[in-house]
Amino acid sequence: MPPTLAPECNSFKWKIEVIDINGNIEGKMVTSKDIWKLQNSRVIVHFDEDSGQPIGESGSLLGSWLGQLSNDVNLLPINYSDWRLVNSHIKNKAWEVIQSKFWFDDPTMRKAYVMGALGSRCKDVKLRLWKEYKRDNLIETLQNRPEHIPENQWGHLVHMRFTEKWKKMQERNTENQKKHTMPHVCGRKSFPRRRNEIKIKTGKTPSRAEFFIVTRTKSNGNFVCEEAQNRAFNQALVAWWQKRYSCTVRHPGSSLGHNGFNIPFVWISFRDNWECGYPDTRIIKKKCD
Repeated sequence: MPPTLAPECNSFKWKIEVIDINGNIEGKMVTSKDIWKLQNSRVIVHFDEDSGQPIGESGSLLGSWLGQLSNDVNLLPINYSDWRLVNSHIKNKAWEVIQSKFWFDDPTMRKAYVMGALGSRCKDVKLRLWKEYKRDNLIETLQNRPEHIPENQWGHLVHMRFTEKWKKMQERNTENQKKHTMPHVCGRKSFPRRRNEIKIKTGKTPSRAEFFIVTRTKSNGNFVCEEAQNRAFNQALVAWWQKRYSCTVRHPGSSLGHNGFNIPFVWISFRDNWECGYPDTRIIKKKCD
């Protein structure tokens, strides 16, 4: 069964394949809660070979299930400051649990990504607990311990987060987040998964410009922000140069162009010479490399 602290599992079903101990493969429709009940069979996880990240419904299911596993504070205690420094014994036990439910084509190769994803989910658990149970001061927060969190784990977490070092780090993170002005619309879905969905739907891998536009366009057809709109236009123009003239684009700059957009001012390579121009003017000037 899912850990006590895990959010209620929804009834969404994924279409996946499972492999039994004899190597027989069978298609199934399962919820993330069903994975805990699997006996003598494991979910086959498919990976994108370019990025090395899980894709398809099996990848989505793995991510959802890792989110549930991260709530097991007996297996994965919350009293640590940095996931990278967590005792290897703890991580190895968690990896064994994961491999008991999911089948990987190359466990050694896939371990780094999967364990990194688990670390991210564990961080989310701590953030959720802190947001819900933190009070105005250290004493009140210690006394407001969540029911299913061991006292020693909660005490360590609380003392760590009431230090000046932690407060300064939070202030720095808040300032960095303000600089992220161009969000995407993929939610928690990874880019490789979204790229694979587009490939399945269209029959071809989207270009960099095409993928950027898809992931920064809202359901109503508008871009998420003006900066995303400008960058999409820039990338589309660079792609236009490359396709029309079979050239290599180098040294991108920018200048104000049509309709107020920032048009890239680029050097493009035609054999031995370098030429610079815009889409509406084949050659503006020549320059030797």
